[in-house]
Amino acid sequence: MAVKLKSVLKRIHWSLALKAAVFAASWFLLPLWLFFLIALYLYFVPPFQSGKLVAPFLVLMFFATTLTPSLWLAALFGVLWYLILGIKDLVFIDRKEAYESLVLLLIFFSGIRFFAHFDSWSGIMPLLADLLFGAAVFLLCKGFLGYVDEAHGVSRERKAIAAVVAALVIFEAALIIVFLPLHFLYQASLFFITALVFLESVFEYARGALTRRMLLMNFSIFFVFLVIILGSAKWTL
Repeated sequence: MAVKLKSVLKRIHWSLALKAAVFAASWFLLPLWLFFLIALYLYFVPPFQSGKLVAPFLVLMFFATTLTPSLWLAALFGVLWYLILGIKDLVFIDRKEAYESLVLLLIFFSGIRFFAHFDSWSGIMPLLADLLFGAAVFLLCKGFLGYVDEAHGVSRERKAIAAVVAALVIFEAALIIVFLPLHFLYQASLFFITALVFLESVFEYARGALTRRMLLMNFSIFFVFLVIILGSAKWTL
């Protein structure tokens, strides 16, 4: 993911950077209602392709309207906004790569917030939050897979299956990991590598490019990092 994100951001589009800076500064400095109006204007003007990026837009706005402003969050939101507008306005050449980076960043950030808030299983709230998380993942993946060219033989049914599988994997991974007696940073790290490997495999399946060799390599990477994370973690039994 880091390589893909670096390739997307290696050439700065200054008009996009300015809009991202306005978005981040508005969130950090202005009242919530005024920030909300500015975000709506930046997204819907011009209205071109507004519907195609509505899922990441809504996920980002959810976090922007529920979290306390801080500098590092403002910087992160600025990067996410830069990616959203760059894809929406067709500024990036490789929009599939940019969209995939955007989806993975949003899922990773959502995972950190989930495990930071629910460090153990208590009551029904973690389940409800995880269901909401899974629904958001489905919408994000469905939006991303909409950029897969059907002319290359990728059907809508294949995309729908891939989006459902991705959402189920993320939902079940979060459900299992929240039970582990680990600090939330270890939980988030374990979740991230799980989500990254499985989503990469699901996305390649949707493109019709998943091979046995690629699948074996992905899961080999997963098990290596799984051993490293679980071996270095301090268990709180």
